[in-house]
Amino acid sequence: MLKKIKHITLIVSLFMSGILASTLKDIKYDPKGNGLMLSIEYSHPIPDDNIIGWKSDRNWLYITLLGVKHSNEIVPKSDPHNLIKELVIDSFDESVQIALLLTRKIHWYDIINSKNSSSAIVFIHTEMKNDLQ
Repeated sequence: MLKKIKHITLIVSLFMSGILASTLKDIKYDPKGNGLMLSIEYSHPIPDDNIIGWKSDRNWLYITLLGVKHSNEIVPKSDPHNLIKELVIDSFDESVQIALLLTRKIHWYDIINSKNSSSAIVFIHTEMKNDLQ
């Protein structure tokens, strides 16, 4: 009997985790003179600890959203300002990773998660447009 309860508990928890997972809805970006403002929208709020970002020394910024699924309906829009060289969305079992390759050097970034509106804003600070040679 105890074995059956453990199996039922495991099945219910796996089922609920699939239902309650947030889904990536949209990615919008707004190029600025000193970088890029990236808006990430998902279906349900996620905790601050579930958004992880890191940058490489080759102008890539990686943002991982834990507990978020990707529906493959999001197609990255072209960047008329040519600040984004490449945008890749990878879906894993329990997370989504957004990778951005920029044409300008990334100095730093800030991630602001909104717990009430199911979205996050990422400010990517780059060299100024006039600093390019």
